[in-house]
Amino acid sequence: MTERRSQIIEALHEIPAMIKRVLDLDSGLKQLATTVGQNKSLLIMGRGYQYATCLEGALKIKEISYMHSEGLCCHFF
Repeated sequence: MTERRSQIIEALHEIPAMIKRVLDLDSGLKQLATTVGQNKSLLIMGRGYQYATCLEGALKIKEISYMHSEGLCCHFF
C-alpha cells in the first residue's frame, strides 16, 4: 500500500512538466488544425486497440467541427 502511494505521489509531481510539454506543442497543433480545417472530410485510421480510439476521434471531430469524419480499421500486416 505504501509503495503504491509513493508511486502516485511521484506521478503527481510530474504533472506540471507534462502540462508544459503539451503546451509546447501549441504551435504545431495550430498548424495541423489549419491544414485539416481546409478539407471537407477527415479519415482516421487505426488497428487493434487504436481502432476504438480512431472511431472516438472521428466522432469528436464530427461533434466539434461538423466536418465529415470517419474512423477506419486498417488490416495491413
